[in-house]
Amino acid sequence: MFKIDVLREQIDKYRQVFIVTAAQIQKLDDSMTKYFGAPGENPPPPPPPRPPPPSGPFGDRTNRNQPPPNR
Repeated sequence: MFKIDVLREQIDKYRQVFIVTAAQIQKLDDSMTKYFGAPGENPPPPPPPRPPPPSGPFGDRTNRNQPPPNR
């Protein structure tokens, strides 16, 4: 296989991806709008922060295989 053949093959692959993307551009635009908002709009608010992990005799240990401390 010659260098020019590899180049033509890669260009054909890029062309196919472009054709598929151009045919489905509205679907892509709708998805982007869902996550980032319409152009000129404020984006949706971020999700609320996760609650802190539980604390106590089992929630704050790093090694879950250790027996609980004697009290």
